[in-house]
Amino acid sequence: MVVAQQLMGSGVGNPEAWPGTYTFGGVDRGIHLITQTGGTPVMALFGAPDWMKGQPPGTTNWALQNVAPLPQYYQDFANLAATVALRYPQVKYFVVWKELQGFFIKSTGLYDIASYTTMYNDVYAAIKAVRPDAMVGGPYTPLVSWSTTHGYPGPRPEGPWGYADWNMLQTIPYFLAHATGIDFLALDAPNYTKDKGLLTDPVTSDGKYAAIDQWVRAQTTIPIWWLESPVGVINPGQMATAARVGALVDMASSGASVGMQWQPQEGAGINGEGVWTSTAIPGGGQPTLLTQLLPSLLAVLRYPVVQVAGQPQGVVAVTGLGGSVAVNGTSQNAVATLGSGSVTLGPGGISIMDAPDAPMRPTAVAGEGEATVSFSAPAYTGNSPIAAYTVTAADVTNPANGGQTSSGAAGPLIVTGLTDGDTYTFTVTATNAAGTGPPSTPSVAVVPNPPPPTANAVVGGPFPQGSQQVTLVIDGSNFPPGASVRVAGGGVNLSNVAVIGPMTIEATASVDQSALLGPRDVVVKTPEGSATCTGCLAVSAAPTLTNLAPSAVARGASVPVQITGSGIETGATLQIVGGTSGRVAIGNVAVTSNTGLTAQVTAGAHATTGPYSITLTNPDHSSATCAGCLTVIAAPALTSTSPSIARTGSGCATCSTESGPADTTFSIVSVGVVTTSDAGPLFVGDSPTWVQLQAEISTDAARGGNRVVAENLANL
Repeated sequence: MVVAQQLMGSGVGNPEAWPGTYTFGGVDRGIHLITQTGGTPVMALFGAPDWMKGQPPGTTNWALQNVAPLPQYYQDFANLAATVALRYPQVKYFVVWKELQGFFIKSTGLYDIASYTTMYNDVYAAIKAVRPDAMVGGPYTPLVSWSTTHGYPGPRPEGPWGYADWNMLQTIPYFLAHATGIDFLALDAPNYTKDKGLLTDPVTSDGKYAAIDQWVRAQTTIPIWWLESPVGVINPGQMATAARVGALVDMASSGASVGMQWQPQEGAGINGEGVWTSTAIPGGGQPTLLTQLLPSLLAVLRYPVVQVAGQPQGVVAVTGLGGSVAVNGTSQNAVATLGSGSVTLGPGGISIMDAPDAPMRPTAVAGEGEATVSFSAPAYTGNSPIAAYTVTAADVTNPANGGQTSSGAAGPLIVTGLTDGDTYTFTVTATNAAGTGPPSTPSVAVVPNPPPPTANAVVGGPFPQGSQQVTLVIDGSNFPPGASVRVAGGGVNLSNVAVIGPMTIEATASVDQSALLGPRDVVVKTPEGSATCTGCLAVSAAPTLTNLAPSAVARGASVPVQITGSGIETGATLQIVGGTSGRVAIGNVAVTSNTGLTAQVTAGAHATTGPYSITLTNPDHSSATCAGCLTVIAAPALTSTSPSIARTGSGCATCSTESGPADTTFSIVSVGVVTTSDAGPLFVGDSPTWVQLQAEISTDAARGGNRVVAENLANL
């Protein structure tokens, strides 16, 4: 229920007696009361501090309450509104000013809607700047009516209740055309005329709200809010309640979103029925007849309703998804027609028959051409017992095949005539004397007598021995949720099986290292049967590594190598195993085929000499190891040359070495200009500690020390 809280006045003090100094105690208490009692607060931005009206700051003259701010203070009023919007984030709705008070021009008899709209636009912009979520509305025009045309014969809303005031109506098209933004259109009108009061019974007079709603709807789709709607019945009681219910029914049936009344407490000179009895009398503060009817009434009006034509004078009746309402505003008995039935109403009589809520979400079990649907009663059954439930089928596969129904006093209900193999969902409605309520949430889909599955192909792999977490996809048909999958022959384990749709199943495969080689059948099992994809998954041999060339690397060297084997997959990785951790590395791995790779092996200067193993790991986690394929050897060392001195122009020098293989090559590197010529090594025997080098020394060779370099095939 929406409840308005005024910014200033009506029990609330001046919120900004001095510019920039705020006092919100009264508003704080009002908003707290509304929210604590479950209401939805609406802030009525009515009442401006006196200094915005040209009075000295710090003064509050309540005789000026209905005076509007001066134009030069519109922005100050907008800033106050923005401050209020920030202070009360729990307030979503803000209506600007009230009944255009202070904007009436006596000399013309017209409202200054242009000045109001200017102030409204300032307020709208200020609130939206700090609270984009806020909803702002106006102009809160008081739409009075007259017993005659009042001098304006042009077309306007009219009826047995009178003629809407032409001048006041004109404020609405102007506001719609010139407002910066409008979240809801605020209106205010009594159901009686200004000059002669009620022209007919109060319920017929309530037709004014429907007539104005229809006139507004011809111009805009903005939500209509009736902020005030006084009814012309002075004494509270049955007839006042009928007048109020009739007003709400007319508003709802003509497209209004909100209907409010001034003064929820009855008495105090306010026409109509209040929400509680006057607290000024002993035993007051009790719910009125209207309050007792509101829960059932709002249960009907929360859904769209339409008026039922053909009612007697003074009777209004509506029906909708939520039920029906009939009101008699006359002093005589009357019969209201509601669809195929009718109801007799006494003077001021009210009949509310609200339909039940939706039943709980049903469950369905499919059979051959049928389904058994179970459900629970709705949480709210309306104000009359549920007479029947109706289950309706919806064919998801072919909508033209749906629409089958089954009704009964209770569940479960069996729906027949379904198409085997199609997918169906089911909804349930409950019906009482007021009508049929809304449908439930659809059930989980089921398939009557579904066909058996088919399994056509397996996509994914390969699946070598030892592979892990390999994704595969099974293509086929008629896969229901919960279908299971297995691979025949053992040694292949599936996990993460998921039915993606009726034609697709995904799973993850892991193959044992000892799994038998060759094709395997993949079997899909469902409640309707099994399907076999024959030979769709092949277990291949685990990968192998057989050779590394070159097979040796010296300490401190980096060597490109070629590795051969089988079952090598793109993305495979290599790892060195053995020796001193981290001192022999392999990198730049590139798969050249399923039988070979290339890589770069680097041995640190302090790597442990001796054999190392190389392990290959495929992306599917299958692996192979070449044990001892790589040998780290020591680097050669030169200790002396004999002779150690050679003259320019001589042709021989002999070097000896204490370590290094017999396949070592030698060269002499001179300092400065290269003058030596390498005649190649001359090996003597297979000694790893001595070798003869034949070199020619040119006549112009630089004198001084020269380096002798030894290089072996292990790339020292």
